[in-house]
Amino acid sequence: MSFRRPSDAPRKGPTVAGVDEADLLAGLARAAATGDGARAFLRTAMRSLRGAVGSATLGIWMLADGRLHLKGYVPPEDGPSFDEEAFKELFGSLPITGNLPGHKVLRAARPLVWRSDSEDLPQEAAMVLDELSADGLVGVPIIVAGLPVGVALLTVDAREEAELLALGELLVTPLAIFAILYRNEQLREADAERALRLQTLALAVEASPDLILLMDGEGRIQVANPAARPLLGMDPDNLRGRSVGDLLVPAGGALAPDDLLRRIRGGHEDGPVEQDVHLRCRPSGTVVCRLSVVSVGSGSHRRAVGLFHDVTQDRRREAERLRNRKLQAVGRVASGIGHEVNTPLTTISHLAELLLEEGLPDPATDFALAIRQQVRQAATVIQNLQTFAREGELECSWVDVGVLLHSLLRGARSELDPAGIVPELDVAADTPRIWADSHQLRTVFQNLLANARTAMVRHSPMDQRSIRVTVDPLPDGGVQVVIRDSGPGLPEEILQDLFVPFTQTTPNDTSGEPSPTPADSTPNRGLGLSVSHGIVLRHGGSIDGENASDGGARFQVRLPAVASGASGPRADPSVLGTTDAPATARDSRILVVEDEPFLATAVARALQKWGWETVVAQRGEEAIEELESRPDGWAVIFSDFRMPGVGGRGLYEHVDRHRPDLRDRFVFTTGDLVDPATHDFVRASGRPVLMKPYELTELRALIRKVAGGTPG
Repeated sequence: MSFRRPSDAPRKGPTVAGVDEADLLAGLARAAATGDGARAFLRTAMRSLRGAVGSATLGIWMLADGRLHLKGYVPPEDGPSFDEEAFKELFGSLPITGNLPGHKVLRAARPLVWRSDSEDLPQEAAMVLDELSADGLVGVPIIVAGLPVGVALLTVDAREEAELLALGELLVTPLAIFAILYRNEQLREADAERALRLQTLALAVEASPDLILLMDGEGRIQVANPAARPLLGMDPDNLRGRSVGDLLVPAGGALAPDDLLRRIRGGHEDGPVEQDVHLRCRPSGTVVCRLSVVSVGSGSHRRAVGLFHDVTQDRRREAERLRNRKLQAVGRVASGIGHEVNTPLTTISHLAELLLEEGLPDPATDFALAIRQQVRQAATVIQNLQTFAREGELECSWVDVGVLLHSLLRGARSELDPAGIVPELDVAADTPRIWADSHQLRTVFQNLLANARTAMVRHSPMDQRSIRVTVDPLPDGGVQVVIRDSGPGLPEEILQDLFVPFTQTTPNDTSGEPSPTPADSTPNRGLGLSVSHGIVLRHGGSIDGENASDGGARFQVRLPAVASGASGPRADPSVLGTTDAPATARDSRILVVEDEPFLATAVARALQKWGWETVVAQRGEEAIEELESRPDGWAVIFSDFRMPGVGGRGLYEHVDRHRPDLRDRFVFTTGDLVDPATHDFVRASGRPVLMKPYELTELRALIRKVAGGTPG
């Protein structure tokens, strides 16, 4: 675009190098009005001035923050030029002190001219002129409202100094227009940025779960965010005009309504408010909130912003975290004493089972059953506490959940049958095996079954007690287990806290009827569901509890095909979760290594009753001697892990080095897998572990599996 008049048109003003100044300014004014922006205007101006400036390079620096910042660059239409990025790198930001050409122009506030042969030519100017093969440099101040706001430097060819100064004067007005356009762009960008920030802030306030109130200097509410509905039970619009003091309930230790209003009216004098308040909510009641109030402005322009954060849930979660930390500390203690406690519990359980097999009169039978039940409850408490202390990767294997539940229900018959409870297990034929921690899943289902039994024994008639367990596949390859009972259901008041530690899920027994056995008088300790919840979550699954529509409690456990956070599944199935082999074992001698004499005697007695030849060693050293003296015929080596001298670890390492043929016959038993050293070693060995206290039925099934069948 060119604004030069035809040569025959009348001129309206002075000319510089053939450019009519009035005509130029009129054209530039129209270009500025197009709204294309400051840089587009600059390019238009340079095209209009090409007749006057020739093949020139123009750079424009604007003053800001005590420096000159490059804001415009127009290279020549032909001839050598700097790449724009290179030009910016050299001259993008310059200090306003020193002897640079732009600095002199800024201080002079008038056009200045330098020739390439000038004695006072600054070094930087000489470099630019040399690079661009130019003869001279015209510096023009950019002046708006009488103040210099920047500087332009224009390279020119050889001319008279007077003509170059006139050219500089010609550029003053276009450059001022550029500066105004540039400033307007900055203001528009700042306005857009401010609008975006305000919009973002408004969205954040709208989405905030905390109640946010904008108030005037008297504490009257002007704006409330949507959090008023769930927190106060009120529509935000209905809060307008009300005093914030009306929402507060006086309470000891909390900020009083009058004190809050005084602080708001006081503005900055008392500083920000950070204090607890009791907030009135509908239909009736209060909620404790942490209030943060900041006042700004003064007089009629004073405003206050208040943020009310509901701390009820925060304090509850903190109490739960504190309680869990205490439980974990107890769990670590339980881990330390687990071996010492679980070993005698196993002995007591085995002796009770052996007495029951001998046949006792009815009162003695009831007492033996009670002893065994109490042992199981004590073992469950220790196991749950140890679970709180257990950290790290799950110990996963391929688990058939249906077989696992069948084994649990079969083992629980001695408790369910006397209570008149008829269990029913329904496993879908296409239920897949899952990669999970079988020991921990056993704990989950044991806790759920124990809760169901306790609820029905204490509250349901003898002829109305049943447990139904269903196992079904999930579309993603996982498994769903549903356990229903015919008991009284879950108390409504604890449904929200079902998996909080020490929440009692069984209503108090008000029937006054005696329990079938002494064991049934033991109350629900409230720890099992919390432990079960943690185990299921660690597997990446979910567990929910509710009251069934036709009565009783209903628990649903959903487990993924592969537990989250576990190591990748192996191709070989786990020993646990498989059926007993029906074949006859090749060997029939079992080495029992146990330093507790009573437990060793009980285990040996049970194995002998099942037809196995049994050798007992109370130390690892004795076991090694037995293996060396009788090298053949060993079906199973059943060894405690923690013993004086050469313990279970040392015995296994000896077998691994000297009798690798017996490595696959090795079975560990221990009362503590929480200890990292025990846990890591047993895991690395790949050998099965029977956790104390265990049932004799579990021992029998595992011995058959490892030995390859029953004794011949």
